[in-house]
Amino acid sequence: MLGRAPEELRGERLYPIIHPDDQDRAVRTWFEMLGVPGAVRRARMRIRHRDGTWLWFDATHYNRLDDASAPGIYTELLDISDEMAAHEALRSAERLLRRLTEALPLGVAQIDVQGRLIHRN
Repeated sequence: MLGRAPEELRGERLYPIIHPDDQDRAVRTWFEMLGVPGAVRRARMRIRHRDGTWLWFDATHYNRLDDASAPGIYTELLDISDEMAAHEALRSAERLLRRLTEALPLGVAQIDVQGRLIHRN
C-alpha cells in the first residue's frame, strides 16, 4: 500500500513518513498503547507513499509485549483514502450549497420534520 516492500518497513519507525499535522496524534496514541500491556489503540493519519502522495490510514496498534510466545508491538494499517476523499467531497459540496443559498436574492430555509429551522440564508 505504501509502495515499499514489507522488509523495508519491518522494525522501522513510521514517524518520519507520517504527515506533520498527524504526528502529535500518532505519538500520543503510540504512547497510550505502549504503557499498557495488552492495549489496543487506533488513530487515523496520513502516511506518505513512496511516490510522495499522502494516503489516509486507520492505524491499529497492538501491545503484545507480555505475550511470551511472540512479544512485540504490532501495527495494522487499513487504507481509508477513499472514505476520507468522500468526506472531503461532501464538505466541499456543502460549502458550495451554503455559498449559493447565501447569494440568492430570495429567502431559502430548511426545516426538519419536527418543524425546527435547520438552515436559512
